[in-house]
Amino acid sequence: MGKRRMISTDIVNTDAFHRMPRDAQLLYFNLCLAGDDDGFVANAQLTVTMLGIPKKHLKILADCGYITLFDSGVCHIRDWRSHNYIRPDRYTPTRYQKEKESLAAPRDIPRDIPRDIPDDIPDDIPNDIPNDIPDDIPHDIPHDIPHDIPRDIPLVDTSKDKSGKVKSGKEKEGESVCADKPPRAHFSPPSVDAVRAYCRERNNGIDPQRFVDYYTANGWSQGRGKPIRDWQAAVRTWERRDGDGRDDHGHGREAPAISGVLRL
Repeated sequence: MGKRRMISTDIVNTDAFHRMPRDAQLLYFNLCLAGDDDGFVANAQLTVTMLGIPKKHLKILADCGYITLFDSGVCHIRDWRSHNYIRPDRYTPTRYQKEKESLAAPRDIPRDIPRDIPDDIPDDIPNDIPNDIPDDIPHDIPHDIPHDIPRDIPLVDTSKDKSGKVKSGKEKEGESVCADKPPRAHFSPPSVDAVRAYCRERNNGIDPQRFVDYYTANGWSQGRGKPIRDWQAAVRTWERRDGDGRDDHGHGREAPAISGVLRL
């Protein structure tokens, strides 16, 4: 028996295969590794036990048409020839000839081909289907679209209920509460001159150099590491704290002149 096994993507890279549970897919790969040169696996139950998965996944593979289970406990990989081609000089016949002879269904049947094709297909099917069908025709157009749809249908304001009351955020199903908000501008740290000009405009006496140094040392973040998005709002916050007599940031104020003498 060969020691190398191949897996065909034509079998496992399909919607039918990926609709199965993950454990069933894992079991299928391990059974393919354990199969002999004819695709028979003698230790399917042992493989299930070693993987630690329920035995029901063997039945799932059988029901989906990927393996054939026998009463003897042997199972057969139905698409074995699609996965592996064994050279004649390396081929070793399976020991399970009885099970091999009992295989009535043909092997290597693709999952997407129906197995109940009737035998009485008529022979007079027309072959004159045009080949110049454009490629941009949508395939999901319903055939029962009415042609008398009025064009003056009024728009309905979905933000209000029947009584005219504005709906809350939870009542607007499928609507984004941030749909009308403009995008937030990217924050750029201000220069000392910009802070100085803004402080002079507000006449608040805040030292612009200490303001910039403080937030530069903190990575321009405020309490609990929240990034600053508006440095002018931070300046106004310093104003309010100074008005309360607090000095939480250790910042100073530019002392204004009083009667021509600097305040000490």
